[in-house]
Amino acid sequence: MDKTGAKEYLAEIANLIEDGIHEAAIDSTEDGAVLLMTAASPFAEEGELAYSVSFEEFKADMYIFQIMIFTFTNIPEERFDELRVVINALNSRINLGNFVLFEESNAVFFNHSFLLDETANAAVAARILLRSIGLMENAVVNAGQWLLQLLAGECTVEEVMDALDREEE
Repeated sequence: MDKTGAKEYLAEIANLIEDGIHEAAIDSTEDGAVLLMTAASPFAEEGELAYSVSFEEFKADMYIFQIMIFTFTNIPEERFDELRVVINALNSRINLGNFVLFEESNAVFFNHSFLLDETANAAVAARILLRSIGLMENAVVNAGQWLLQLLAGECTVEEVMDALDREEE
């Protein structure tokens, strides 16, 4: 599938998952096509989450879908060390996806990737994508609360780690 075909494929997926999406646009990168979307944030009434769904060739008949949900932005560099500690602890407890501190953009995003066969139609891909995003959003809300509290100064790294340890008991 060429880049034009990939963009058309993502456009079809975007049409199928339009519920809850504020804006959607499709762009091309040197690696492939990307669907950019925004939706309401579970962390702030007026806030939005940014979604990036990229689609690139892995092998001749296989494609990688990578979903990123940008959860926190404009993070001061002095918070990176404590974020790394909490992100590592959260990632060890999450089954699907992981949080990533993207230092170049001062942001935290939640990431998940999966392979899709070229023969999968857009409706099947959209169904898989929606289920994946739903599971990812659940992790973002449940685990992301700790990052939110840490960034808001409502707790320390030690308090987060103690609370996570208690949850495992």
